[in-house]
Amino acid sequence: MDKNIFDGINKISDKVILNALGVDKNKGLIAIVAALNPLSFTQSNGEWLAKKITEGVLSEGYGAKTFYLPDFPDISEGTIQYNILKREQADIFVGGLGETRLFDGFVFVASDIYTLFGMLKGALRANVPCLFLSNGLMHPILINGAKYGLTGLKGIAAQLRNRKLPSFILNDTDFVTENLGNDPFCYESNCGALLIAAMGLSLPNSLSVTAGGAAQANLAKFTGAHICKMAREFLTAGKMVNSAALKTALAVDLSLGGSAAALVNLIWLSNVFKDGVTYKSASKTAQNISVIIDTKNDFDFKIFDKQGGVYRLINFLHNSQNDVFADYLNFDNKKMADFCADYSAADLLENTAKKPSFFEVSGNLAQSGMAYNSPQTSFNGKAKVFDSEDRLIDAVIKEEIREGDCVVVTNCGAKAGLITLFKSAAMLKGADLMGKVALITDGIVPNFWQGVNVSLMTPEAYDDTALSYIKDGDKVEINLVKGKLNVALTAKEINLRRKQIEIKKIDQNSPLYSYSKLLSAPEKGCTIDFRNRE
Repeated sequence: MDKNIFDGINKISDKVILNALGVDKNKGLIAIVAALNPLSFTQSNGEWLAKKITEGVLSEGYGAKTFYLPDFPDISEGTIQYNILKREQADIFVGGLGETRLFDGFVFVASDIYTLFGMLKGALRANVPCLFLSNGLMHPILINGAKYGLTGLKGIAAQLRNRKLPSFILNDTDFVTENLGNDPFCYESNCGALLIAAMGLSLPNSLSVTAGGAAQANLAKFTGAHICKMAREFLTAGKMVNSAALKTALAVDLSLGGSAAALVNLIWLSNVFKDGVTYKSASKTAQNISVIIDTKNDFDFKIFDKQGGVYRLINFLHNSQNDVFADYLNFDNKKMADFCADYSAADLLENTAKKPSFFEVSGNLAQSGMAYNSPQTSFNGKAKVFDSEDRLIDAVIKEEIREGDCVVVTNCGAKAGLITLFKSAAMLKGADLMGKVALITDGIVPNFWQGVNVSLMTPEAYDDTALSYIKDGDKVEINLVKGKLNVALTAKEINLRRKQIEIKKIDQNSPLYSYSKLLSAPEKGCTIDFRNRE
């Protein structure tokens, strides 16, 4: 850019910019950032919420301006979800808005965990006051008197496998999320909102509000009014979130069964702090924190939240197990531990399971990987290998998976956008194979899976490793207690296959090729780092 033009832009006054935005310089100004993209579980609901938040902001004498996180361009095809790209985009977008210093506070509207954490990191970099508002819970659909959310609907579709349904049938259930909120029975869908609440960045009972109802409208208005209070006190994201907040969020997540996506995003956010979350700290915390509430069997966040929710759970962890130090600020300017002291947690003791939720594994098949919610801790079986989730779905439909198989799904890792195997896992469950086969992947195994599983195997298949060359029939051994994940292949045999087998690679002409070269491994948070460029 010409230097004179650049200098001219720098001389433009805040007044000119504010006039262009159509806001009054004499009032405070709140930015509302909503994610209207395929990773946000609601679309039209975001616009409605932004209007309700604005009403709350105006009631405090502040002005409000709404921004919508732009869609990431469609640069490829297939199952790639662009989770990591969406997160980085949200970080850059929010950080850029915050660094203009035109806004006194931010309210974020999003539900998927990647966009949420991108927004939060942007707010931390700009160090602005912020609050989050979830898109809310969707109404469960009644089928024969039973309640079903999106996960349950996919399970029903999977149970119809004998009719040889094509894989696109499962996609037809996705329309449920377009105008409603999160599935109340799907832990992954609500995990982002849970962690935000655990860090004190959303108002109480935000997890239990149904999308589109009067209660959510009131919560949105109150959120708009409350961010103005935080702005007056200059209660910024940097004052509310520190390494203790992230560790508390990790402890809450692990006590509810844990999430691979949560861990990756907490590690990514930890890069802002010197002492944050790592695989090692997560493994150590998991050994000291039992699974308190079973999130695998139709866990309902609405019931959980109304019984005290996150704050009650933090109080239990803080007082009963003494390994969580909740000494960070909450939205009401009190210490989190003081706020949590209002809740009783006596009955939580009765539900505590004496087992950790998280195991870290390594071996010749993966230098690192993570296992969550596995009722079994060991597995020996022959590999059944698929180079995409779509290939696995087709195999389930054709009834090619057998009890005792070790199902290996490759090319789903960070370089493919970090895919969670919701559809294929639901189909395996519907085929009555959950708990009868192991499921391992360089992507993510969903939380509802009840069987031996390993997520985020790294280096991933795109990295030209043993995982790239494993074949059907190879013997796989998993021992979670010992932290082992091995395939019965020698280094010599793997090198021989490297010469004989052409593995799936990212097209060098694709934008994803450059992206894959910049991306760090999951244990480093899948950060896009330009220093990684060759």
